[in-house]
Amino acid sequence: MVDEIYVRSLTAAIKGHIKESELNAMKALHEAEVTKVEAPKRWTELKRWLREAIDQVGQALPPETLQHEEDSPLKVTLYCNAGRRAHVTVTFMDTNGKILANGGNFSAVFEPVIEADELFYMLSDSRSQTMRKISIEAMGKHILNAVANYRQV
Repeated sequence: MVDEIYVRSLTAAIKGHIKESELNAMKALHEAEVTKVEAPKRWTELKRWLREAIDQVGQALPPETLQHEEDSPLKVTLYCNAGRRAHVTVTFMDTNGKILANGGNFSAVFEPVIEADELFYMLSDSRSQTMRKISIEAMGKHILNAVANYRQV
């Protein structure tokens, strides 16, 4: 006969795994819902910030030096013609909320992270090789610095 204490212990462990699995599924569903609603808002904020920054910087530069082109609702390309022509393409992945930025020797991934009901982004880039929380303004500066090949001190 099987030890009754063992059976109760095994049953409790299995119930714990089931409960954990259910909680993980509910958390994933919640995160997907928050991402679906909040990530497009952050994308709109980023596009607006980039457009405004380029307009302001452009007032002090010759025409066509720094440009912004919305290729589609999910894709923006930034150009800088300052001695050499550089570009960075920024793409919003509406399926998972990621924002990708690529151009020249620059590559960055802005990963959405959910805490409670708040969505924020973590930066993973080719320059720092680390993950860190980043605001929309900092994200915009990071992208514009890359296209202009500008290093803040």
